[in-house]
Amino acid sequence: MTFPLTEHREWWIRDSSKLDDYLACRRRFFFSHILGWRSDQPAHDLHFGNAWHVAREHMLIHGYEDVKGAFLAFMQFYREEFPQETDDIYRPKDPTGVAMALNNFADNEERQRDLIDNEVLYTEISGTVPVDETRVLHYRMDSIMRRKEDGKIFSWDHKSAKRFGRPWSEKFHLCIQNGTYTHCLYCMFPIVDVLGVEFCGTCFE
Repeated sequence: MTFPLTEHREWWIRDSSKLDDYLACRRRFFFSHILGWRSDQPAHDLHFGNAWHVAREHMLIHGYEDVKGAFLAFMQFYREEFPQETDDIYRPKDPTGVAMALNNFADNEERQRDLIDNEVLYTEISGTVPVDETRVLHYRMDSIMRRKEDGKIFSWDHKSAKRFGRPWSEKFHLCIQNGTYTHCLYCMFPIVDVLGVEFCGTCFE
């Protein structure tokens, strides 16, 4: 490390994940996002979650019945970092668990209404919205949906976990992501039309 530090453009990219890290531990934020220190090993939970997002995006676009297409989309992304030999290590967050979850989406009558009652406007979109006259917030949202019944706007955010529990499920209601994504929707649509963010959790166990 050399001093003084050379300023990097990523320092000024502020999104929900960075803000969460800052609130959790300022030292962690400094080491990770200012100095750029990272583990040499891929983070499984993060990569698995990103691969799961790819699968869910496929379902939102092509329908819940296209389990094969969603699974292939997951596998193409997931295998970039984790070969078949690692599957037993990370069970149940592995391809077998994903195949079961995708089939559950296709077979569940209540979930089938997701795409009957709602219109998919955008998936995996990113951009910036203003916070004040000089600062912007960066975002990447999993989806933006419109409820057909009344035209109300909301976002589905995909979450994955090994087990569900009250602390896990309730933390999202007060997380900074909930507020920042709602702010993004307020900037893009009339406030009276915005419902907010709905966190869609999938448990692999």
